Amino acid sequence: MKKRREKILKLIVDNYVLNTDPVGSKFLAEKGGLGVSGATLRNEMRDMEKEGFLSQPHTSAGRIPTEKGYKYYIENILEKNKPDDVVCTQIKKLIDKKNSTKENKKKIAKYLANLCNCAVIIAFDGTSIYYTGLSNLFSQPEFREYKRVLSFSSIFDEVEDKVEDLYSISKNEKVKILIGSDSPFGSVSSSMIAGLGNNDILTVLGPIRMNYHRNYNLLNFIQSIFNN
Repeated sequence: MKKRREKILKLIVDNYVLNTDPVGSKFLAEKGGLGVSGATLRNEMRDMEKEGFLSQPHTSAGRIPTEKGYKYYIENILEKNKPDDVVCTQIKKLIDKKNSTKENKKKIAKYLANLCNCAVIIAFDGTSIYYTGLSNLFSQPEFREYKRVLSFSSIFDEVEDKVEDLYSISKNEKVKILIGSDSPFGSVSSSMIAGLGNNDILTVLGPIRMNYHRNYNLLNFIQSIFNN
């Protein structure tokens, strides 16, 4: 993909994740700093739509990322860096040496669920499951429809059946990001999976419209705490 199109995709992903509104050429021309006309941007977006990176929910609306667009963003554009110092300090403060490692991981899971507005699942050594943040997950705009909430909530009735998948996915030490059709929790979801030492697995589960930059870097930081 050309550099300009990468910049367009990044702007669309970042702004759609933040505002949930389709992104139009007017916004890109005024705020994107791309140095080209609205007409040029519309042509670029039209071509990116034909190539499957963007979609247009309504004929008069701007564009939103597709699953293919998100995957390209993650593989080629996602900035991997340390979270904000304040957040890092807060996470470290949650670890109390008086508590068991399991309890500390549960506290971090609750903090992470609130920060990410997602559900967080921890599989402890394949023997027990802990999850939190369902209310955060279902407060997302994607779950305004009752049928979608019902469909997605059934995931948690079957979460124990997914444990084996989570362990096979997290075999190496890197945080894994699985979007849509690749997610073990269903095509309307995205999941980030990280091994946390002691054979424990931490998973952040959310809609496909997820803040991948923030969430990836948070998981990477948390993983570094428990794996070093």
